[in-house]
Amino acid sequence: MKQHERQRYITDFTTFMYQKGYRANYRLDQTETDRIFFSGNLRSCLEQYFSLMADKSYGAGLKLSTHPVYEPGIDCQFDIMFDSVKGFKVQAMRIEDIMAGQLRTYRFQNNHQIPGASSLYSLFPRKKPWDDFLKGKKFRP
Repeated sequence: MKQHERQRYITDFTTFMYQKGYRANYRLDQTETDRIFFSGNLRSCLEQYFSLMADKSYGAGLKLSTHPVYEPGIDCQFDIMFDSVKGFKVQAMRIEDIMAGQLRTYRFQNNHQIPGASSLYSLFPRKKPWDDFLKGKKFRP
């Protein structure tokens, strides 16, 4: 694969993830070994991945971990594959609310089905201040 093709795939995927609202730091792991490869911004992680895999096959699955900028209590893991024809494809996404201990997993047919970072907070319902009042419990100081 030529250098300009790699740069195009990196630019396309980075732009797409930034448009979806995922702008925090990333961590890139390999699926089989569960070893941290790189951490930092998305472009540098993908460039380092390509430089490491220059002489090897690109078929290995990758885990891309991040969190929304506004909510560090929500952790997102993307299972991605690289195809030399189509570029990076997100296969699945695991969203975990660290404080509540809830986990949601989603599988995707194409990358455009990924939820935006601003909508992740609504996936985990929070207790409303008036729930206790509706149940008949009164406020006691």
